[in-house]
Formats: sequence, C-alpha cells, structure tokens
Amino acid sequence: MKTYMKILAKLFALLITINLLSGCAENVVDSSDVVTMNEIEASGNSADTSEVTESAAPTETPTATPFPTATPDPTEESTPTPDPTEESTPTPEPTAESTPTPVPTEESTPEPTATPEPTPTLEPVAPSVGSLPSSLVFKANGVTIKMNDNANDIVAALGAPNQTFSTPSCAFDGEDKIYYYNGFFISTYPSGETDYVLSVTIQSGSVATPEGVKIGMNYDGMVEALGENYSQMLDSYKYTVGDTELTLIFEGGSIVEITYYNLAA
Repeated sequence: MKTYMKILAKLFALLITINLLSGCAENVVDSSDVVTMNEIEASGNSADTSEVTESAAPTETPTATPFPTATPDPTEESTPTPDPTEESTPTPEPTAESTPTPVPTEESTPEPTATPEPTPTLEPVAPSVGSLPSSLVFKANGVTIKMNDNANDIVAALGAPNQTFSTPSCAFDGEDKIYYYNGFFISTYPSGETDYVLSVTIQSGSVATPEGVKIGMNYDGMVEALGENYSQMLDSYKYTVGDTELTLIFEGGSIVEITYYNLAA
C-alpha cells in the first residue's frame, strides 16, 4: 500500500511540475492543492523511508487469496441418520438392580383346623325283607277275591267280563269256566249247582297284588314285598298261606306271571 502511495505522489508531483513549466500552475493548483501536495510529499517521503527498508527484502509475488469457504454452521449440519439395517442395536448391559429388602409382616397364627372325620365306608345294603300277610287275597275294581269264594257273587260284583270261556270239567261234575277282565282272569270249578273261585292269574303290569307285586318286577322287589319265606322250583317261587298258594314265575330276571291258587279244591 505504501508503495502505491509513493508512486501516486510521484505522479502527482510530476504533473504539477509539468503544469508549472507550462505556466498553467494557477489553473491547475490552488492553495488547497498545495497543502494536499505537501501532505502527499510528506507521505511520499515517509513511504521512501519505508521503501528503503522494504527494498532490502525480496519482492514477494502476491498470491491469489482464495475465497473464504463458508464455515459450516454446527447447528445446521444434519446428523446422518444411521441405517437401521446396518446398525446393530446395542445390547443393553444388565444393570444391577437393587433387590428390595422384604419387609417382615406380622403373620397371624392360623387357627387350628378341625381334622375331618373319615367318611364311613357304606356297606352294601341288603334289600329289605317283607313278610307274608295273614291271608293271600287279590283285589280288583274294589272287589276282594279270595280263593274258594262263590264265583257267581264275584262276577256279579266285578261286572260283565270282557270274555267268558267254559269247558267240561275233568275233575268235577259240570263245567270249568274262565272269566277274562283287563289284566287278569278268574278260573272257577263247579260244585253241585254253584261255581267257586279256583284261581286268579295276573297277566299285565297294569295290575298288581295288594302287596305291590306285579309283572316286570325283579327278585329284590318280590322279596321286599313278600319276604323270603318261599319255596323255589327252577324259576318258580311259591308263597303259601292257609289254603292259598301264590306262585310267581320269572323269565330273564323279571316276573312274567302271578297266580293265586286254591289248594282246598
């Protein structure tokens, strides 16, 4: 910069000298210009002094000053987003967790529980055993029928039968007769001019004895109703009271026929 000022001052002085020589100094330089020139000369003299110092050093070739690069704003610089597929998720290191110290609680003393009593083993209960009535009779439609009763009176009390069958008797003089009613039938035998009840046979489960024995009942039911005081022949069980015999015939474990019979005939 000083070198430029020096050159400029010399040029300015040279111009003034030329104007003075040409006699046009009054048109070119005024009093203010003289002051300026003096200042220029003074600056030039000071520049000469510095030039002597600078001339000793080799003239440096000015180098092109590179344009300043914009300093990146650290706040504006975007942080690269890590690639989720390439970046492995760091395994968190186990941290030592403090185990909470259990606070002792007051435990209530449990009340003593009653020891359960052992369940008694139930023994198989035998079927209850009935007993024979003092007489074996059959009842139907409110009519009590006993063996050796007058058959004419019984039929009259029961009403007209569904069907009647008669045949000459093999054991008595006269005819044996059978009167059919719903679920049972009555057999009679002749004695003189009168017919008497010889037997009553139950054929349907809709009819039962006064003790509750009926067709389809099993052995236990029979024993519960009539007891065990019977005589047995194969599948036939017979109960006897006085001159009346009650026979029950089983088939396949169930009663299939019940018959009252007159032993005195």
